[in-house]
Amino acid sequence: GLLQPGAGPAPGYTVAIPKNLKPGKYLIRHEVIMLASRPPQFYIECAQLSITGNGTASPSGDYLASFPGTYTDEDPGLAMSQWWMGPNGSPFQPEWNTTEYPFPGPELWSG
Repeated sequence: GLLQPGAGPAPGYTVAIPKNLKPGKYLIRHEVIMLASRPPQFYIECAQLSITGNGTASPSGDYLASFPGTYTDEDPGLAMSQWWMGPNGSPFQPEWNTTEYPFPGPELWSG
């Protein structure tokens, strides 16, 4: 998929699966969220995984999501626009600290 307009196709994605994940069938959801529109636009992909191995751990309900209902348009990571004024007053050069972006949804389970 495209990471951003004009960037060209993405060569693929690398995802780390916790080594101790219990064997079984899983459905994971990945999405790109376009924040330039209100409400935000979601570009969703899902993947079915069949995990094998000797793992014994599985995420608790705190790490799982159900759709619809996991997000609202007012969640901190969704109630923002890329066109908001940055600290320098420029409407077209956002000044977000991307290391502190509040990702919507449950916390990431790392195993």
